[in-house]
Amino acid sequence: MCVDFFNQICRRWDETSKPDADKITFLLEKLSWNVSTRILDVGTGTGVLLPFIRQFSPQSYIQAIDIAAGMIEIAQKKYAGWGKVDWYVSDIEQPTERGKFDQIILYSVFPHLTDKTGTVSYLINHCLTDEGELLIAHAQSRKFLNHLHKHKDKRVCNDSLIAVEKQCAIFEREGLEIIDADESDQYYYIVLGKSYANSTTVMPAPPNCTCSSWK
Repeated sequence: MCVDFFNQICRRWDETSKPDADKITFLLEKLSWNVSTRILDVGTGTGVLLPFIRQFSPQSYIQAIDIAAGMIEIAQKKYAGWGKVDWYVSDIEQPTERGKFDQIILYSVFPHLTDKTGTVSYLINHCLTDEGELLIAHAQSRKFLNHLHKHKDKRVCNDSLIAVEKQCAIFEREGLEIIDADESDQYYYIVLGKSYANSTTVMPAPPNCTCSSWK
């Protein structure tokens, strides 16, 4: 992941990347929420997800991390005074004791990981509670994002997504549970959990993947 690139663009990020509230809400609805969920917000950037997370879980604890110190600096100023939020400048691809979380969210992050499968597998097996969920989510299509990254900057030109079906097959070969997954010309998401074999408690049979249509 190119830290220099994200530190360079952080000052104008909120001006050039306006969040689509309806799409973000649609994506976060794929998770199971309760009032006091523990959440790891991976690649928080300037904290775009925080208001949406608190709408779903008003008393949630959020650990917000980003590899770019500039992004974290802006986010801390935007949300100064917010309780139950810890900020860290950290590389998610470096194994670190972070505690256990009910939900781990990678919003607009996944293509930028160097070791996509290894990082997600580590987060699920070491940082997720047994009944927790990990969400990979994008509020744009795979085709749009791949084109954007290819022509944006040479430092991210190879940061791309593959078809949801192919990505899910890779995760399943790693022993991860696919809870839900879908992509369209409006979004891309995968919800994962621990498989029975990797869980420390008895888990119910996983539900069938239900692919939702954008509304």
